[in-house]
Amino acid sequence: MTSYVQPHHVKVWLAGHAGNWHLAKYEAKELRETFGDVTTYQGAWHDFPIAKLAETNLESPLGELEGNCRQESHEFQKGR
Repeated sequence: MTSYVQPHHVKVWLAGHAGNWHLAKYEAKELRETFGDVTTYQGAWHDFPIAKLAETNLESPLGELEGNCRQESHEFQKGR
């Protein structure tokens, strides 16, 4: 999972930090799609519900990230 998610995570941060909002929006979309793939193809691991965990915990942060990219806002740099 990390090898698929981490490159998009880094790229979206770098793009936003540089003010390249077209790339940041694209990478945010790719990040969401990658997490979608994780939930589809690795729904559980040793009876641990990866898909449910990802869907529950990532929807709000990904939505916030996408909103900040649309508004061309540097708010996502502050982290949580």
